[in-house]
Amino acid sequence: MKTTMARIWGPLGERTTALRQRCAAGVADSNPAIDRHLAAGVRGLNLRFPLIGAGLLVFVGYYFGAKLGFALTLHPQPVSILWPPNAILLAALLLTSPRSWWLLFLAAFPAHWATQIQSSVPLPMMLSWFVSNSFEALLGASSIRYLVGGQVRFDSFRNVGIFIACGVFLAPFVSSFLDAGLIALNAWGASDYWGVWRTRFLSNAMAAMTLVTVIVSWSNTRIAFIRRAPRARLAEGALLILGLLAVGYFIFIFPDAGPGRRPILIYAPLPFLLWAAVRFGFAGISTSILAVVLLSSWGTAHGQGPFSSRTPFENALSVQLFLIVVSIPLLCLSAVLEDRRKTEEALRRSEARYREVVETQADLICRFLPDTTLTFVNEAYCRFFGRKRDALIGMKFVELIPDPARRKALDYIASLTNSPRVETIEHEVLLPDGTLAWHQWVNHAICGLDGRVSEFQAIGRDITDRKRAEEANEKLTHMSRVAIVGELTASIVHEISQPLGAILSNADAAEMLLEVDPGNVEDVRHLLADIRKDDVRASEVIRHIRNLLHKRQTEMQPVDLNQLLQQTLSFIGIEARRRHVILETEITLGLPMVKGDPIQLQQVMLNLALNSMDAMAKTPRAQRRLKLSTALDTAGRVEVVVRDAGTGILSDRLPRLFDPFFTTKKDGIGLGLSISKAIIDAHQGEISGENNLRGGATFGFALLPIDRWEAVISKRTQCQPPHVQL
Repeated sequence: MKTTMARIWGPLGERTTALRQRCAAGVADSNPAIDRHLAAGVRGLNLRFPLIGAGLLVFVGYYFGAKLGFALTLHPQPVSILWPPNAILLAALLLTSPRSWWLLFLAAFPAHWATQIQSSVPLPMMLSWFVSNSFEALLGASSIRYLVGGQVRFDSFRNVGIFIACGVFLAPFVSSFLDAGLIALNAWGASDYWGVWRTRFLSNAMAAMTLVTVIVSWSNTRIAFIRRAPRARLAEGALLILGLLAVGYFIFIFPDAGPGRRPILIYAPLPFLLWAAVRFGFAGISTSILAVVLLSSWGTAHGQGPFSSRTPFENALSVQLFLIVVSIPLLCLSAVLEDRRKTEEALRRSEARYREVVETQADLICRFLPDTTLTFVNEAYCRFFGRKRDALIGMKFVELIPDPARRKALDYIASLTNSPRVETIEHEVLLPDGTLAWHQWVNHAICGLDGRVSEFQAIGRDITDRKRAEEANEKLTHMSRVAIVGELTASIVHEISQPLGAILSNADAAEMLLEVDPGNVEDVRHLLADIRKDDVRASEVIRHIRNLLHKRQTEMQPVDLNQLLQQTLSFIGIEARRRHVILETEITLGLPMVKGDPIQLQQVMLNLALNSMDAMAKTPRAQRRLKLSTALDTAGRVEVVVRDAGTGILSDRLPRLFDPFFTTKKDGIGLGLSISKAIIDAHQGEISGENNLRGGATFGFALLPIDRWEAVISKRTQCQPPHVQL
């Protein structure tokens, strides 16, 4: 036999080894077809070896389980207190794929035949019992796997409940009808049918409840996990097993153990079982229950222990009911505790994960009570304020805000407490060295079960650089407006000189009228009206200039771009006449209002118009036309367009039009268009520039209507931050 196997496996093994070496080295084989077949054969062997091993285990387990079942039989009845073979077969089916179940049944049959033939069981009866045993295992495994929905693990109350319902009760309940009928009709007569059915049902139910739980739970337990267990844990487990075995032996097997013992002693193992359920999970409690079942069944089968005082049927019934009634609650308790442990472990992992995320964030994260007392701060918060976590937790965060802003901060938190919401706020903070910085915080109110705000979670970031950039941008924007006013100086002087000259002329005329005809009040009244009109006109020009020159913060308000364009036209009209530029307008009526700062938007209009006039400096006077128009674009935005008849823009310069310090003018500094773009971007709009097909260039900007603008801002500033459980 060995010689034959060597002849077959020798060349195959050498060829397979060579194939693996070549694959590892990346070298192609001289015969790829053979190598493919060999590789497939090796994979097939690797897949079959575990199945063959499972079949051998089933054979051995079924055989010795049957021997144990015969040893636990209460003669003269033919039914054992505990019948392990069916439970071993059920456990094997639960642990393997349904596609390989046929092999397990095939392995169990010779074991069944070997044990039954030793007991002189007739062949028809032997086959019938194997069919009923296999049917029980098949019914239990199929129903359990179907309801569990995959691999069976006793790590949840649901899975344990399904196993008890299907594997412990349903399968033995159904299969016992066939078994009991065969036994009753061939051994004692029809009158013993229900007694045999009851004993057989309880025997198989108890075996499934004890053996299947042990086999499946330990099969799902990794050996490495046991090896890594602390020594104290292993010592505790050994102490538990030794104590349980000692108590079980004393109660159920000890020679003096018998019916005369106090009945209360049968509950002596219960503390150990509870110990196992609480401390060692499902594998621990199932193993402990198996130990008690084996000890009590062995003692009862040999006339020892508290369950040996009556007839064999009554003794079997007593021990079976006792063990089932005790075992089911303990298994369920262990499953509930396992569920709780899994939930707590998942929560711990989740908290650790979130805490790691929070602690590694560059953003500042904190939680505080409605009175601003800090309850949590992350590492970034501690680094920013230069304090340890213990020093920050328990203090009120308003102490980190400058005194003038504390009252406002407390009022803001009070408003969030009364009206919970997610909101973004910016405020100054006080640094350890006494300097000030700016923070932006997104505050999220957390409500308790009573609906009241119990705590706040806030995510913040340092925006000091942004604030400084905004201040610099405001200064730059202001200087740009000053430059525009400087460029329009001649037009402004002319714009003011006209009403002032008219005022002086009207005043002289009124004086002359009063000298000639003191009673001519009506003509004087008309002259005074002209004086008032010219004065208002001059005042309006001065006010407009003052607004352009005034350094101010952005003030967003509803703006009518048509009206704003009309004001701009009146402001640049004289400049256009001075430069011999013909102004054209195309106003679309009924345009929706936009949200913006009117001074900044007018600054953009002036900048685009003056740039267009500069571009037409070399254009013949008759062709200098500047057209300003308003309309609704295809995206539903309100647009302002400035189209000139100048020289246009070189194609290689178009992509850089709005870059800072890029200019096409000889004496320009390249800030006008970049500032205009910054203004339009701040208004959530879009600015563009392009050449016209027939010469010249077109610049324009488009802004969202006020309702769409508010929706965009609301979405950007009030998006809810992720809730972090700390």
